[in-house]
Amino acid sequence: MPALPPKLPHDALRHGEAEMPAGLGTPPAELGERLQRTGFIWFFADLAHLPPGLCPAMPEEKEQAQMLPAGLQRDGWLARRRLARQVVAEARGVKPADVLVAKDVRGRPVLERAGLGFHLSFAAREALALIGIADRPIGIDLEIEVPNLVIPFNVLREDERAWLAAQPDALRACGFLRIWTAKEAIVKAIGQGFRITPEQIVLPGLSCEDVDIRDWANSGEKMADSSEQARLSILTCEALRVFVSRSDGDERGETRRVSVAVAQSTVRGPAAPLRQQG
Repeated sequence: MPALPPKLPHDALRHGEAEMPAGLGTPPAELGERLQRTGFIWFFADLAHLPPGLCPAMPEEKEQAQMLPAGLQRDGWLARRRLARQVVAEARGVKPADVLVAKDVRGRPVLERAGLGFHLSFAAREALALIGIADRPIGIDLEIEVPNLVIPFNVLREDERAWLAAQPDALRACGFLRIWTAKEAIVKAIGQGFRITPEQIVLPGLSCEDVDIRDWANSGEKMADSSEQARLSILTCEALRVFVSRSDGDERGETRRVSVAVAQSTVRGPAAPLRQQG
């Protein structure tokens, strides 16, 4: 068993070199400029209070959204795509209508038309969304801490269970969310969902070291050593204090503790993913 890392601090903790997510209310133009300049942006969005002047949903988006339950689930699905298209359009200097959010053969959101070359990942809990866009494969996850969280130890590795057991009671939930958001981000980045079981994913030292994914199952086969997604860089941030609106748009939301993670390929600019047919 590897040596246990230092215990979690009581305040916000970040691991890795990437910036923490841009805060609520950051203008899309500013997000687009950062994306154009750095090739990466991730940002929080309040799905109950969208920025003024946000581009409208495209007809095909509205049609697809009709399959979702009315209310926040449908509106949030549309809002995430509107926000992503607006930010990419700002980065590329085009109209949002020139950017298309489609899905690949595994159901992942992908950017096409003027958005081709950027990769996209979504996460949402309640009325809070996290959106990640990069010039390389990316996966993100977002979790809001809840009181009296029951930790599912059965989905953790032995070393992870031991590490969590060593944490003070007040920090154990936060520690679990570090592990879980990192693993969710990883499987999104490689497009597997939990076809890979959580126990297969080893987080070296529970830190942000690069993770080698070449030996993980990929549709029943090993990933080739030459895979452009053979290594991922992981960043996790815990205990971020973020305002979460009520899902009905009521102004009486509250500040909550949020954990996030992003996984990015260490190789820039792989080929565009295949488009879902039909």
